[in-house]
Amino acid sequence: MIAMTRRRILKAGAALGLGSFVSKAHAQSGGAPLRIGVLIPLSGPGAYYGKEMKFGADTAVEHINAAGGVNGQPIKS
Repeated sequence: MIAMTRRRILKAGAALGLGSFVSKAHAQSGGAPLRIGVLIPLSGPGAYYGKEMKFGADTAVEHINAAGGVNGQPIKS
């Protein structure tokens, strides 16, 4: 059983208070393209595979946009 000390109550209150000040993330809206990021190696020992990954990601973006995008919005990598 956890003892409810004054310090723990104050910490919990502070955490709840700070949570109310944090702004919520807003989804992108309108006709602006959805930006998608991909982490791939483009230099160093993994560059060969990174070029193939980039080609695959670019191809997927083209196919998704040709099919109407995501919820009617195009994507951009």
